[in-house]
Amino acid sequence: MATKGKVKVHLKGRSRYLPWPELHHATRSLFSVAREYPKGSAHVTTAAVVLSAFAVEGFCQTVGPVILADTWLTGDKPDESLGIRAKLKKIGKAAGVAVDYGRQPWKGVAELFAARNDLAHAKPKLFEISEILTLQADEDPRYHLQEALRRKHRPLHDIDRLEALMKDIDGALQEIWAGAAMQPSNMNLMGGSQWSWSIVE
Repeated sequence: MATKGKVKVHLKGRSRYLPWPELHHATRSLFSVAREYPKGSAHVTTAAVVLSAFAVEGFCQTVGPVILADTWLTGDKPDESLGIRAKLKKIGKAAGVAVDYGRQPWKGVAELFAARNDLAHAKPKLFEISEILTLQADEDPRYHLQEALRRKHRPLHDIDRLEALMKDIDGALQEIWAGAAMQPSNMNLMGGSQWSWSIVE
């Protein structure tokens, strides 16, 4: 192919998109980015909360059509249209895994989606805190105020806690993946791409 000037190229291809591995990878990448920011930089962690919830939903959208093939897109109320918690519970049942939102790690899924919903359907609210702290003379108390508010009102907006929670959720999702008779080695394998190109004369 010429290295100078312009040529016309016919490009053909296709790429298979699988929601779970793509969103799972994106979430893990965001965890790494969040750790590069100084403590108290909450916005990247907020994005990680949202993307973590998207990843769990992406899991349902990847496994659901396989294990619930007969009802995923058919009937008066297709399984695909269920709310995320009901969808995950139904997928779990089909895979032989009890999804109980009153017990860990599924309780963590409920907590994650509550945190996401708090952001997705945000309303003005007043957050309050009253604490006595012992600080170094040169420390900025405002940083500690934000941390105290986060701990009380938005506990998942802590990258260590969020990552630990997602590790537990990942383990539970692996059980469903295995119960759905899907290859364990394919769980985090992104969809493949095929393409070709030729010069147009």
